[in-house]
Amino acid sequence: MGRLFWKVFLGFWLTILIAAGVTALTLSVLNATGEGDALERGDGRGSLLQGRRVADRIERHAQILRYGGEQALRDYVEGVERRRAELGRRPPLAVLAVDDTGRELLGRRVPPDALGEARATAQAAFLNRDADDFSDPLRGERALRVESRDGSGYLLFMPRPAPSAGDRRAIPFWRRLPAEAFVSAGLVFSLLFSGALAWYLARPIRALRAGLRRVADGDLESRVEPLIGRRRDELADLGRDLDRTTERLRQLLASQRRLLHDVSHELRSPLARMQAAMGIMRQSPARLPAMLDRLEHETVRLDALVGEILTLARLEETQGQGEPEPFDLRELLADVLADAAFEVQGREVEVKLEPGEAAPCVGHPALLLRALENLVRNAVRHSPDGGTVTVRLQGSHEGSGERMRVEIDDEGPGIAADQLERMLEPFVRGGGDDGQGFGLGLAIARRAIEIHHGDLRLINRAEGGLRAIVELPGPVKPDTKKGSRQGSPLSAGR
Repeated sequence: MGRLFWKVFLGFWLTILIAAGVTALTLSVLNATGEGDALERGDGRGSLLQGRRVADRIERHAQILRYGGEQALRDYVEGVERRRAELGRRPPLAVLAVDDTGRELLGRRVPPDALGEARATAQAAFLNRDADDFSDPLRGERALRVESRDGSGYLLFMPRPAPSAGDRRAIPFWRRLPAEAFVSAGLVFSLLFSGALAWYLARPIRALRAGLRRVADGDLESRVEPLIGRRRDELADLGRDLDRTTERLRQLLASQRRLLHDVSHELRSPLARMQAAMGIMRQSPARLPAMLDRLEHETVRLDALVGEILTLARLEETQGQGEPEPFDLRELLADVLADAAFEVQGREVEVKLEPGEAAPCVGHPALLLRALENLVRNAVRHSPDGGTVTVRLQGSHEGSGERMRVEIDDEGPGIAADQLERMLEPFVRGGGDDGQGFGLGLAIARRAIEIHHGDLRLINRAEGGLRAIVELPGPVKPDTKKGSRQGSPLSAGR
């Protein structure tokens, strides 16, 4: 899985963790502040708490006191405080039970202002109650007068707790914040984080889109990598691949324009000679046989030139080369050298293949035969009479794969160092060319070798002559699967 996957995965995972943490903190704050926060949501006026939950708690204490007595209420309050202490929670807000003498049932401190307000509230509720109304009189009230089972009268109420600076300092800061603060902080952070993640992912996509639009408009000089920056993920890799594709398109278009120019130049010369021959025939009928021979010669050369141009064009396509098949590279070289030795019988040029083991391959033997034959014929043509053309087949291990190396040495004049790379381009001839070739043989050979994921290089030998080096992965695995096999070998031109 790629780096972009982990960025998105960790981003969403972090968002979920933060949301869970905010929820846990909110629940913790609610539990920590507990009933106090919930009970204090009354009208906020006076010294007594008010509300539905206040009334429920006062009513619960009243029922225990009325039917269980004073001891039952003591046991209930002490049990609640003990259980909350075991859970690590603060004691609940107290429901005070004060008798007529002002003594609290459990000996807790009674705020005077709260006691006075509770007595006034209970007296007003008693005077205003309708005798025929049997609904619960405690709802919404802040104090209640109750007669216990033991016959004593008590006033039940919940005083508002006085804030204590020491208590607040003992409470962690985050617990003193309201729950709404945590929810708001979680929302704000999630919005900021989601916006940053969306911007981070969308920025290179916008750059890619702009780059593709410029390429579609014909601007092959534009590049996306400067817009992407120093990212190291799949989107950055995609941008770099787009730049490589754009550069390759630019090179191909430039190569096609150059090839069109070269083809036009190569065709113009034989056509001009054919026109000149026809003009001579019209002016001098006596020279008709010689001019017909000239026309035939130029027609043959023109046909050969068009054939090699078509061959090179077909090799530029990655499809249409036929199904790969197994073959032995050493046997293929032996066939090429046997044909070359037959062709140079009159020149006494020796063509030899150094001994070695079999070299099984998988590929297109017809394409490799054409490439190797072009290279060997070049070597033979440029070797002096009585010279030697030596072919070596070697195997080597590079990394985790095996490579095969074919070296073809001649004893000719070689090529200028600055022309070695250009010699592999179409319509480029060497300085010592005899005029028989078109400068397409090496270009055809290089393309046939590239189809097999190989490489062709030319170097000058220290002892004189040229060395053509062909490196192929072994077994050879070409990149084409469909089509028909190519035709017979063609002559080469350096």
